Amino acid sequence: MPPKTLCRSIHVFATALFHDYNISSSAIIQLDQVLRYITLKIIARALEFQAISRSTLTLETVIHAIESIFSGDLMLCAIHYGQKNIRRSTQDNQPHFSIKYFRTLIQMHIPEYMRLSKQIAPFLTSILEYLCFEILDLAISQAYIQDTYTVEVYHLHQGTQIDLEIKRLLQNLGIVWFTTIHDKLQTAGSITRDITRDPLIITKTAFRRSLKPLLQTSTDSTLKIDKHAMMLLQFHLEKWTIQWLQHAYELCKHANRIKVTQKDLLFAYHHHQHSSN
Repeated sequence: MPPKTLCRSIHVFATALFHDYNISSSAIIQLDQVLRYITLKIIARALEFQAISRSTLTLETVIHAIESIFSGDLMLCAIHYGQKNIRRSTQDNQPHFSIKYFRTLIQMHIPEYMRLSKQIAPFLTSILEYLCFEILDLAISQAYIQDTYTVEVYHLHQGTQIDLEIKRLLQNLGIVWFTTIHDKLQTAGSITRDITRDPLIITKTAFRRSLKPLLQTSTDSTLKIDKHAMMLLQFHLEKWTIQWLQHAYELCKHANRIKVTQKDLLFAYHHHQHSSN
């Protein structure tokens, strides 16, 4: 049975090539979806170029489709890498990604009467593996610049914005990385973080200053807060805010949107209040 996703293959592939870095599960899932979507777009374009009289989808037609979707050096390198690896014969030289996965995926999206050239599955497997390497390499460069060893979704987004050919490819196919404030908050501190181990997100000075007007308008002008109490207050306020944003993001995702709106926040707030009571 071929795997249902490339997630495990991406994880093994990334670990083998970039062993100093950890790829987050959300980044792996989105990268899997992007590679799958690109594969389906290539096959759809190849079917447009396929002659009606021919019952076999050929490698030449797939290459023609790639030439119409990719551009520049990215296209030349991808096709060269794919053609080179079609001739792999030994077990040690097999691609990291599952050829069976791509063969099954392609067969699911072509007409039942149509046959598939034996070269197409290993060819596309190698091309998508090459593209995965390029995207991960760009993302890891961003993680390195930001002094972190965990690659998140927004590193994928930032990296692919730098390479103009990959940026153009993703834009032309309508691919968007679902970067969220929730992703960024998770890197600053885990939602289940412990105050004794993990740092606060906002600096203590900035938090204290934000409370200064509230303390000044208090009925008791002599009110002062101990530094440990202030730290505990800040910790729980940050934790509550992150949970609130997480609930709002889940509502946004359920509605198939990429931007959290005021309605999401209000609904999440009232839901949280109701569940607390």
